[in-house]
Amino acid sequence: MLLALLPLAHADGFFGVNHVPAGRADQVAIEDGQTSGTGVGEFDGLLSPPLTAWGGVINERSAWLGGVSVAWRSSTSWAEEQRTTSRRGGVRLSIDHRTYLVSPDPYSVSPWIQVGVYGIVPFASEYSDAWSDDEALAMAAVAAEERSRIGGAGLRLGSGVAINLKHGLSLGARALVIVHQGWEFDESGQSASTAVRTEPALTVGWRR
Repeated sequence: MLLALLPLAHADGFFGVNHVPAGRADQVAIEDGQTSGTGVGEFDGLLSPPLTAWGGVINERSAWLGGVSVAWRSSTSWAEEQRTTSRRGGVRLSIDHRTYLVSPDPYSVSPWIQVGVYGIVPFASEYSDAWSDDEALAMAAVAAEERSRIGGAGLRLGSGVAINLKHGLSLGARALVIVHQGWEFDESGQSASTAVRTEPALTVGWRR
């Protein structure tokens, strides 16, 4: 890992956005109840929106790119002297390594391959200043189940091509195969789920 990063010590900054068009699969997932039910899971739309930003460093033929996305929902209600708060959130962290088969020089076309991983840090909590200890313990178990629905990790692999313009701008497209692994547990036990999908996207990059 360190040997791979050493050539990037004097690399350029590299920033951009990906656009993933919404399709029929998104509607089917909603209609079939394949979302997490929390609104902030991997397949709920907020944590992985159609337009995502990324950034990193690039040298002649290699780039390390990272991304962060956040989804958060919080509601608080008051009734007389009682305050109840419910929170759900997720932070999605990703890192990818891109290898260019042709040096991405200006006015050139550069194909590349990419491999990366991501993980989702889940947040969920329930609080009320009117709950007894037993009620608070029960709602803490509910929040733990929700965190298990939100969290997950994935591996992605694919390729793309970039058309390099002047001033460090580039336009391109890519397609990745994504393997997502989720875990869920409740009072009845634990379960694991694996989802495999392809994800095409249009890309815009800027090298500085």
